[in-house]
This record gives sequence, C-alpha cells and structure tokens, in this order.
Amino acid sequence: MIINSGKELMTREKEGFVIHLFLLSGFFVEVWYESTSKKIVSIELTDKDRITNNYEEMNELPEQFFRNSNM
Repeated sequence: MIINSGKELMTREKEGFVIHLFLLSGFFVEVWYESTSKKIVSIELTDKDRITNNYEEMNELPEQFFRNSNM
C-alpha cells in the first residue's frame, strides 16, 4: 500500500540499507531495504525532526508536505 499509494519523497543509504521516505495519508513512512537482498526489512513511521536529521536534501521538500502531515 505504501509503495502503490504513497508519494516517494527521497532515498538515503545507511549501513547496508537503502531507506525510502514516503508520504502516505499525511504520515511520513520509511521503508528499509537490505542492500544486498533488496528485501524489505522494516517499515517505520517517522517525524519532521528525524527527517531533518537524516535527509540532507530535506531543504528541498516542499513545506506543504509538513503542513499537511499529521506529524
């Protein structure tokens, strides 16, 4: 549902994982893939503060995403 209905905002890499950030129904969701197997290993809700700390391109996110989110 996240991949099909959410809007992918950006991607980052961390310690053998590729993490995709999605906006779905006003919530920010991270989908964690294991780099070697390409399997989803975790799905986590996140918030604006964590996004700011974890995504260098955060400044490029339109402010509308934060106004319309529940986080």
